[in-house]
Amino acid sequence: MDFLNIGGLELVFLLALTIMLVGPQKAVEFANQIAKFVASMRRTINSVKDDLQSQLEEEAPDLKQIERDVQSAVGKETQVFRDARNLLREGEDEAENSLEVVREPEGSDGARTSAEDRVD
Repeated sequence: MDFLNIGGLELVFLLALTIMLVGPQKAVEFANQIAKFVASMRRTINSVKDDLQSQLEEEAPDLKQIERDVQSAVGKETQVFRDARNLLREGEDEAENSLEVVREPEGSDGARTSAEDRVD
């Protein structure tokens, strides 16, 4: 048993100490007051919890709409980035193809075309 971080042996010690200090009649009254306080705290905590729960339920549709809007915006931006990446890749491919055409000699059938190769 662990109530308010007080173990069983500690609880027995506190009860015995209370009975010794205030007497058996007052100890019962004291225990009743503690029980009323604990019940009051539980009611207060449950009330606050219920209030928070109802506020969350009221705000839930708005929050879900905001979430959908954010996801939609992220999806649109992601598509823009994908399109830009694809355009860049296409441009890169075109540039590589252009470089290959420029690098290939005109007589690409294996014949030597440079002046030094002709001298041999």
